[in-house]
Amino acid sequence: DIDDVEDSIRETVYSKRIRLVEFFNQFDRLRSGIVTKSQMRQVLDSAGIRLSDSVFDALVQRYDASARAPNGVDWASFNRSIEKVFTEHELEKNPTAVVVPGTELVSRRVLDRTAPKSLNRQSDDAEVASILENLRSRVSAHNMLIKPTFQDFDPLRHGTVSKSQWGQVCSMLQLNLNERQRELLYQRYRHPTSSDFIYSKFLEDVDLAGTAS
Repeated sequence: DIDDVEDSIRETVYSKRIRLVEFFNQFDRLRSGIVTKSQMRQVLDSAGIRLSDSVFDALVQRYDASARAPNGVDWASFNRSIEKVFTEHELEKNPTAVVVPGTELVSRRVLDRTAPKSLNRQSDDAEVASILENLRSRVSAHNMLIKPTFQDFDPLRHGTVSKSQWGQVCSMLQLNLNERQRELLYQRYRHPTSSDFIYSKFLEDVDLAGTAS
């Protein structure tokens, strides 16, 4: 889903404080709001945003501007969409608008897309909160260090593991999570494009002693 791809890009630019407009302006000296497809690819690569060819093609198709310029992409519209992660665009024209913090905006959109459709969202959120609280208590009481176990599956320290590896970590650490609880947490911390489990965020939310070591 291309919306998931854009959410992933928003998450990247927010966490790394990347302003894509600075990259695009290098190719668009006349400020036309248009770049070529190859220039769009160069901007994303320079910003550290790696997309497969098929995903990239779907993204540029959404912002196709070939009617305005040969092989053109409307980077200005794309950038406005992505930079909503920082603030509401042209807030000065709408001073009463409520600006959603970037982290909340990203997480809200990702979770809305990845939450199990068959389950009640409000009930799920309450259940996840209870699961996390129980984990905090359990790990604190037993002085457990769980970050190293995740990192055994993540030698390059990307902060993610596969879904099956998430299940293995649960078993190895004896977290006492049943299948539904594991799935709820997986859905909560699932990466929107790779479907990996983002354990770095899981550790932040559980707020375990020693996770930063």
